[in-house]
Amino acid sequence: MRTSIPVVVAFLVGLTMVVSFFFDSDTLIGGLKDEFLIWLTIVGGFTLLLGVVSITRVNWAAVKQRKEGWIYKLITLISIFIMAIPSILPSSWSSLFGRADGSIYDWLFVYLDSPMMATMFATLAFY
Repeated sequence: MRTSIPVVVAFLVGLTMVVSFFFDSDTLIGGLKDEFLIWLTIVGGFTLLLGVVSITRVNWAAVKQRKEGWIYKLITLISIFIMAIPSILPSSWSSLFGRADGSIYDWLFVYLDSPMMATMFATLAFY
């Protein structure tokens, strides 16, 4: 029962999103799609914040105590904030900030993050 309710809710929301592709926004199903997208943004933002706080707490505790593999946890923390800081700063300060083409974030994403994700997914395909 505990797992079936979230699965049913996720299925119904997903089905609504797929079906709403064929309807205008002024219909009932189109309106539901717009409402679900608003909720998706809100829940996604809180989920991202919770994930960053959690990974920071866990890894920072291991770095402070110098547990085995602490250097990798430090690299993880540095990487998170190196990706986050340029994307948060407004592009009005410099064209290097923000998420536009040619920004620091764009360069990091295109030349570091995307190849690492491709490598991870390619590796997972074999297992």
